Amino acid sequence: MHRISFILLIFLSFLTTVSYCDDEDFIEDDVDSTVTEEPMYSLEIPDTVIIERHNATDYIASDNIKHHAMGVSDERCDNAHYNLATDFDPENQTEIDINSKCFESSTYPVNDKIQPLMTMLEIPKRYMPIHRCMKTYIRYIERIPMIGPHRPLWAKYGEYVYLPPQRWLHNIEHGAIVLLYHPCSDAEQLEQFKKLVKNCLFRHVITPFTNLTVERPFALLGWSTSLEMSHYDEELSKNFIKYYARSGPEKMFRDGQYKQLLIEKAKVVTNVIDSEICPGL
Repeated sequence: MHRISFILLIFLSFLTTVSYCDDEDFIEDDVDSTVTEEPMYSLEIPDTVIIERHNATDYIASDNIKHHAMGVSDERCDNAHYNLATDFDPENQTEIDINSKCFESSTYPVNDKIQPLMTMLEIPKRYMPIHRCMKTYIRYIERIPMIGPHRPLWAKYGEYVYLPPQRWLHNIEHGAIVLLYHPCSDAEQLEQFKKLVKNCLFRHVITPFTNLTVERPFALLGWSTSLEMSHYDEELSKNFIKYYARSGPEKMFRDGQYKQLLIEKAKVVTNVIDSEICPGL
């Protein structure tokens, strides 16, 4: 009897320890990675949106190998602190400036006559991208990656001075929405995009991205889909966010571990699982 009580006490102590671990040191792998969350809203695409569909076979051919466990901090692989320069060096001011500052004489003009461009990748239903350690260089063949290999540790949700795609792709896989903007984009337009995204859901990432074009310097990303825009369109943006939020193949609600150059942590809108998207908007 005493032996059973002792074992039970040890087990309860273990549960208590796990429950109070800081998210930066412990991320529970409570995820059913074979099931994609069904969209909670319908997708309404106006006739003004240009739609391009691409077969993702070429993008995922190399992902058929064993990968490192998700969310496990390991200095030999990825601990979100060491060997970061493989993707981007957050302590190198030159690299920071190249990825986050505008080097044009003026910002890009706002042109509301340019049609939005939605790019949709057709991928196998059970496709899961691999996690690669920091010793392995990751190169993306598409201008704006929407799927593909990435690092085992994802980024904390929020706004960054700059966040490399090797991190935010993992966030998208967890159902996040990513807002990308060119450093030369219009500041007033950008503020409207930021305000919408921050008020729509907790699981979001905002970062500059220099691969965007002069014609469409803004982009919203969800799992396997991007929406590039020339200017702020509230209804279109909100509709995209509502449909693609929570659409990643991994049901993971916990915050990430990577936080280099994080400006502002994401605030909880409804709850950490974003049970309602864009409430009241």
